[in-house]
Parts: sequence; structure tokens; C-alpha cells
Amino acid sequence: MDEQIKRISLAKKITDSTSSNIPKDIMNMPVHNLAYIGDAVEHLFMRTHFVSATQLRGAKLNSIITGFVNATAQADSVKALDDFFTEEEKDIIRHARNTKITSLPRNANKMDYHYATAFEALLGALFLKGDEERICQILSEVIKLHESDNDNENTDK
Repeated sequence: MDEQIKRISLAKKITDSTSSNIPKDIMNMPVHNLAYIGDAVEHLFMRTHFVSATQLRGAKLNSIITGFVNATAQADSVKALDDFFTEEEKDIIRHARNTKITSLPRNANKMDYHYATAFEALLGALFLKGDEERICQILSEVIKLHESDNDNENTDK
């Protein structure tokens, strides 16, 4: 996890050097902007994790990562980790989840998309606050959840 924190910290340093316009009150930022940043953070974390942890390449690697960064998986993660989030994080999630959405992706229902946007907004907010350690904790829990779900599916067969 320390290696992940270093990589995210590098991305944060790049952001700090290129933008001094990040609002002090992240809750006033448009939710879709937070989600946009959070989406990039999650993709970078997952790609880095699976490139480092596996020998997979190409389509197989992309397939595994897509299993984590799609709206349904993100919605499931937010719901499953509810007790793991702090009250402040739950406020960000609640605020983002209740934001009006004007378009839906092809492969997600409306409620999952709301939860997925909330999850990405949380990651974006944590990133902009500089809380790389918490991002790593949350996304490590997401990986554990996904792995335990896969273990359960394999034992059910």
C-alpha cells in the first residue's frame, strides 16, 4: 500500500503545481467535477495495483479492471462499505448521490449510476484534500470485497 500512496502522492504533486484554484470547500465544487477526478484516481489505483500484483496483460488486465470501475461494481462497493466510511465521507456520498443526473450510461441503471457517481465524487474529494492514505484504504477494501465476492461465487458452483 505504501507504493500506491507514493504514486498517488506524485499525481497530487502534479495537480498542486498546475492548479492553485482548488476550492477550500470541496463540498461547493460541482459533483460531476469531483466524480471526474475520482474516476481518474480509481482507474490509476486499479491499474497500478493489478499491473504490480499480477502478470496479466492486455485484454485480460483490462477486463479485470473494468470489473472494478463500472457503475454496478462501484454502487455495490459504496453500499457494502457504508460502515467503513466516516461521517464526513457519508455526507459527501449523500450529497453526490442526490445530485441531478442528466444522462445515463448504457450499462447502468439510474440508481447504480447515482451511487457510482457518489463513490467517484468521494474519491475526487479525498484526492483534492490530499488524503491519499484514505483513498488507498478505501480502494484496498474494494479489492478485498471483490475478491471475497469472487471466492463466494466459486464455492457456490
